[in-house]
Amino acid sequence: SDRSNSQNKVDDNGNVVSSGYSLHLQDDASSSNIRKNINELSQGYISADISFWYFPTGIDLEEFVQLFCGSTEIWRFTYGDNSQNNWFSVSRPISTSDCDFSASPEIRFTGNPGLSNDDDDFYIDGINITGVKY
Repeated sequence: SDRSNSQNKVDDNGNVVSSGYSLHLQDDASSSNIRKNINELSQGYISADISFWYFPTGIDLEEFVQLFCGSTEIWRFTYGDNSQNNWFSVSRPISTSDCDFSASPEIRFTGNPGLSNDDDDFYIDGINITGVKY
């Protein structure tokens, strides 16, 4: 993964911004991962929501990008889910049955093994995680 300014980025409301960086997954490589431990979820949260924007391009039949919380897949983009070459938004709840919040869970976007080595590009921007405590 890398930061890329080859695609315009979006703000949290989906407005295209003409400059800046978005996260970039490309092809099927071990570097086609974006990971972050969310330490704050280990501080008494019982659920969370993740929202983000994505821009797929060059994704072919049977190719995909996954989002994991810990070792559980919580979202997947597959060829045909939406058109390509546009920004799309996702909002997904995360519960303690998806991953163990007490262990500072890792959120991971991956194109390995889902993308192939033929100019696949998947951009991610505006990632927000909101937790709920009781």
